[in-house]
Amino acid sequence: MSHWRVNGLLVVVVGIVALLVSTAPSARASEIAKFMRIDVDEQRAPRALQVAVHRYRRANDKDAAFVDLIGVVHVGERDYYRELNASFRQYDALLYELVAPKNHGSVANREKKAGLLSSAQIAMKDLLGLEFQLDHIEYSAGNFVHADLSPIELRASMTERGESLYVYFWRAMYAGMADYAKDPLGVRTWQLIGAMANPDDEAGIRRAFAEELLRSDAMIDSFAGENGSALIEARNEKAMRVFDATWDEGHHRVGIFYGAAHMPDFVERLEARGFVASDTRWLDAWSLVESAEVTEQSDR
Repeated sequence: MSHWRVNGLLVVVVGIVALLVSTAPSARASEIAKFMRIDVDEQRAPRALQVAVHRYRRANDKDAAFVDLIGVVHVGERDYYRELNASFRQYDALLYELVAPKNHGSVANREKKAGLLSSAQIAMKDLLGLEFQLDHIEYSAGNFVHADLSPIELRASMTERGESLYVYFWRAMYAGMADYAKDPLGVRTWQLIGAMANPDDEAGIRRAFAEELLRSDAMIDSFAGENGSALIEARNEKAMRVFDATWDEGHHRVGIFYGAAHMPDFVERLEARGFVASDTRWLDAWSLVESAEVTEQSDR
């Protein structure tokens, strides 16, 4: 297999991996590390893929007032989503992402009909032995607030910015070429192929994909133009308009629940409103350690 074909596979894999981070793979990739990381044990071996919850406050606000940026990967451990659901009860309002009309009905039913995107995420769920976000997050909770564009608004924003699926495709292709220059021997691709060649090593596959997810800078950055992207900046603008209205209504314990790739832009928008980082909590999204059952089988 030629290096170009090998790295072409990497482009596809990284594109799928990007779906785990956000329904729109575009962001300041170097900043995403503040919202996702691989935690290691005492022997420096990978232990878990973690996602951050960053809290922001303003100096003159009461102690009870805060905004949490809650990054998410769209496939994860069942316990990860259980922990998120429990934490969501503390918020006056939990703003969430979903490109849908205002009265969109069931989130899970709607997204499962979304076609390629959800199909790719479901395929990744099965490959990694994880759970799909939409099967476990309690979107019907009373404090959940839709804070995203409608399909019509998204298409209008894409048109205004000169974006289209065709444009995104070619940006991704050029990013793949740049990525090829960084790894001309296809080492990263072969590492992924090697991991996937052993489907019984679920933890090994997760480790390979977690590492790729965190270093997929070229693919993540490729979708944004000079003025940002409709997929990130325009949707975040809408979310912040909803946030401002929610805050003005007196809801001062707010969570913003979006894909991790959206978070660097959200940070800038909160800082422009006078918010500063307060503290950070890290949640385990994927276990990267072999289960006791697998270890016992390998020792036999």
